[in-house]
Amino acid sequence: MALARCVSETMQNDSTWGISSLIYQVTVYSDIERSVVKAHVAGMAGEVFQMEINKVGKDTSSVIIKGLEHEGGKALKALEGCADK
Repeated sequence: MALARCVSETMQNDSTWGISSLIYQVTVYSDIERSVVKAHVAGMAGEVFQMEINKVGKDTSSVIIKGLEHEGGKALKALEGCADK
């Protein structure tokens, strides 16, 4: 889904070093209309946050964000910006 890729690109281009330096992985499950964005710190185990986007209607998606508050909040703002495009 383009939305997940947009979130990843927005986060990678964030002016905050702590956000832009994260390693992002986007996985798209087109058969079930689900995308997952994961972010982690290079060389460290575990995720900083994970965002799951599920398409539930023509113009509607549900989103689940797990992880750290600051990074998850930034991801939510990136998602809102991407959805407005």
